[in-house]
Amino acid sequence: MRITCGNKLLDRVLFSRPHILLVYGEEGAGKTNFILSTLSLSSFERAVYISTEGSSYLERANQLSLLSRDNILFADAIDNAHLIELVASIALLAPVDVLAIDSINFHYRSEANNLALLKQFMSLLALLRNYARCGVFVLAVAQVRESHEDIEPAGMQYLKPWADVIMRVEVRGSHRVAVVEKPAIEREFAFRITASGIEWI
Repeated sequence: MRITCGNKLLDRVLFSRPHILLVYGEEGAGKTNFILSTLSLSSFERAVYISTEGSSYLERANQLSLLSRDNILFADAIDNAHLIELVASIALLAPVDVLAIDSINFHYRSEANNLALLKQFMSLLALLRNYARCGVFVLAVAQVRESHEDIEPAGMQYLKPWADVIMRVEVRGSHRVAVVEKPAIEREFAFRITASGIEWI
């Protein structure tokens, strides 16, 4: 098994061992492209990609020839309860090496004021933590809420201690930049989104 984003230095930070990677950034920054491109470049026995935002990923996944691979399962979750059900059912499959969720907090954004649904969200994070402890690479995309001061994922107070590695992606002119915030490293990684995936600059 080899999980890679195509950048050797970044791979050492993100994929040196199975753990939880959280990728966040504003809409259109390249979060989904990063995850799908990583899946297209990596070798593994089985991966699962769960979308909480409908089927908008399908065109890009098809462009990267992911839909034709029989070792990647794709699913759509309609709410937090359905997402937990899908994640829990993975244990019934053959061993899974990679579990990607895009995005982890999409339903949390609209459910944050409901205590019962917040508990569901926390249960989901605990379930994913157990997968990581069992050797699964968990790749989670987070939607952000924007304010005048900052851009931060909804539920960051829960996501920050939960994630082992946190990476922010942002648009800068004609390219994108990936910044590893946890653990903090003094380097930015510039990339472009191309028809064949991510191209590191």
